[in-house]
Order: sequence, then C-alpha cells, then structure tokens
Amino acid sequence: RRSRYSVSLPEPAINFVLNTGSSSCLSDIPVFSAERFREEIKEASAQFLDVFVHINSVRRVVTLPKIFEQYKQDFGGPQNILNVLPNYLSVHKSDQLLPLLVDPIKPAIKFDNIDWSW
Repeated sequence: RRSRYSVSLPEPAINFVLNTGSSSCLSDIPVFSAERFREEIKEASAQFLDVFVHINSVRRVVTLPKIFEQYKQDFGGPQNILNVLPNYLSVHKSDQLLPLLVDPIKPAIKFDNIDWSW
C-alpha cells in the first residue's frame, strides 16, 4: 500500500531533501526509513542548511536557498521563515542565528538563486 510510504502530516523539511541533481542540492540523495523518518529528515535537513544557509552576524543578513522564497507558505509565510528555521538547523548554525532573532531589529533576508549547473 502506498500509504505505508507517505507522510501523515505535512513536513516542510521535505523541501530540503528533494534533489534535482543541480549544484543547489546536496551531492548525496537521502533515503529514509519509515521507522526513523522524522529523525532522518531532520539530519538531512541540517546537512542541507549547513551548506546553503549563510549567516552574516556583522551585517545582520541571513541568506537562504531560493526554496524558502518559492515555498514560503510551507514555512508559515514570509514573516515566519526565520522563526521556523532554527527547528531545522544544526546546533552550530542555530547558535549563529538565535542572537539575531532575539534582537528587536530583525536581520535582513536574502535569497540565493538556484544554480542549475551540475
């Protein structure tokens, strides 16, 4: 049955692990198990975001992959992206971002273009 392989609740992190084979994707294609899906997608998301999210604390700019702009509704809309982001980041990236989020002056968001080269 197909339902055995489907996700029961919407999972925004799926945007991080879909792979087109372009330079804007990880070189590895993750394979998930039904038993550990949530854990595995969190790990794969952190790997993707470690590579493609750039945080400039001095300039107060967070550069995100274009998928955040394209699928902003999956992350609660444009105003909510930075609030949701720490849920998917590695500890290292989260530690860089959180001080910017607690400041009353929020950081600027930039979106990288997709690099379709191989």
